Amino acid sequence: MTYPKPAILVVLLLLTAASAATAQEWTQWRGPDRDGFVSAKNAPATWPEKLDRVWRVEIGEGYSSPVVSAGRAFVHSRRDPEEVVTAINLADGKVIWEQKYQAGFKKNQ
Repeated sequence: MTYPKPAILVVLLLLTAASAATAQEWTQWRGPDRDGFVSAKNAPATWPEKLDRVWRVEIGEGYSSPVVSAGRAFVHSRRDPEEVVTAINLADGKVIWEQKYQAGFKKNQ
């Protein structure tokens, strides 16, 4: 099964932004001010030339923004025929819990 690029990008962004946003909780859509902005005081002074993947979690297809709080990432995704909410430990990528529920969905192609 292939996963859409946005879902993979979300996971990669979580990995790279997690250390940069440690002093800043992203407890709602697009961050503390809902603008997708990381202030200069919370951004790293320099970015590494190459990013190394520390862990990877297959989350399925999604259209929402992950929420980061207290060392965890909360992700809402879809694995037909279910929608899934997953809590992931940022330190090691282990799934802490998942909640699944049946939900019909039709994509407009």
